[in-house]
Amino acid sequence: ISDIFTLSGHPVVVVNYTGSIGNFLEPYEARNFTEIFGNDVATGIKFAERVLKAKFPHPIIVADSFGSLVGLAAIASGQVHPSLFIDDAGVVKPSAIFKGRQTLPPEYLLHYLRRVVQDLEQPLEPQNLFPRAKDVRFIFLHGAYDETAPCADVEQFVSRFNALHPNQSAQLWINAFVRHEVRDKRDYDFVLDALRGSLAPAYYIGNSCSADYSFPGSAPSRRPTPGDH
Repeated sequence: ISDIFTLSGHPVVVVNYTGSIGNFLEPYEARNFTEIFGNDVATGIKFAERVLKAKFPHPIIVADSFGSLVGLAAIASGQVHPSLFIDDAGVVKPSAIFKGRQTLPPEYLLHYLRRVVQDLEQPLEPQNLFPRAKDVRFIFLHGAYDETAPCADVEQFVSRFNALHPNQSAQLWINAFVRHEVRDKRDYDFVLDALRGSLAPAYYIGNSCSADYSFPGSAPSRRPTPGDH
């Protein structure tokens, strides 16, 4: 998704957040991950502003998988005020990172993940996030059979968030054929067409593609099946 915006002329900065490149916390560190991730993202935006000699008070956050927790935490911290949050197969419930694991990760990573869950579980609850997220436009792109970041968690998040009456309702687009990873052209077409359908004409994100996938549309009320058309 970042490439789509780059090719369309939008400046993009990639954030190496704490833990993404092996920079885990030491066991004795007591910093809270809401503030840590918020500072990571805010620092990336400040870098872009300095290099490009421009101001970006309301940037776009694009996140996937674990990175979605980082983006949401940045909002919860109050350090970043995006106009748009695009989530591709993202984890929105911190405790979900332990779902489906047959074995536990190494101790250094286990400590990191436990701290993330401990620090973010409550701040990222929709009712707690809402005061700082009510003006953000959320677009969620998800696979119906995602076992790493369960689709049901995202459906519940969107439903609960929209029940609080944000300025713009969060949208959920479900790909009825994909799990966690994008695997082929049809999956990329789904992502691009969903974004074009949601964002045009406010954002230019490239030409239309031929869509031969199946999806039920925005914010579906039920779980799709492979037979949906």
